[in-house]
Amino acid sequence: AEYLAGTVSTKALVVDQVWGAAALAALTDGANIAVDFATGINFGGAANAPLALAGDRALSAPTNLKPGQSGTLWFTASGSTRILTLTAAWKLATSLVAGPYSITTSQVFGIVYFCRSASVVYVTATMTF
Repeated sequence: AEYLAGTVSTKALVVDQVWGAAALAALTDGANIAVDFATGINFGGAANAPLALAGDRALSAPTNLKPGQSGTLWFTASGSTRILTLTAAWKLATSLVAGPYSITTSQVFGIVYFCRSASVVYVTATMTF
């Protein structure tokens, strides 16, 4: 928690805690999916699995951006093909397709992000497996 918050400057990093911070932080499925960058580096569903979307969803503007933070977000579909739309807060690299993204139940969809500042987040890649 202290590593993610970036508030303690007098402690050394402990290897298992750094790796623990890289585990997927659970997002909550809903019409608008909130991402709080203070709670993780990589995001998905429970137990280090992709977040299973139960309907068509929008990825809301993220909060608590830390300049230099980068990571991934992972999604899959539950029940049938789902559509994921990124709000305007997610700035896409020039070569990326803006979506919306169609995700089937047999796919895992990933988003790679980079926080340029406390208010700007770039999507540097999207992946479908």
